[in-house]
Amino acid sequence: MGAWGFFAHAGQICMASGRHLVHASVADEYTALLAQHADALAVSDPTAEEVAVGPLIDGGQRDNVHRVVS
Repeated sequence: MGAWGFFAHAGQICMASGRHLVHASVADEYTALLAQHADALAVSDPTAEEVAVGPLIDGGQRDNVHRVVS
């Protein structure tokens, strides 16, 4: 469920998960499984049926991603 909330609509809707609150005892496993799921997502033209994640909506969103990831 966490992956769906994070990656649905490329994470660019008002209901997207911004944070995942995970108990410390399972955090490493959760992170590994979430990363594995993310690696398997097809990224490209969102109108293609097999694509799960399209491009960011604009430069502002791109800048926000860079701020969060950096």
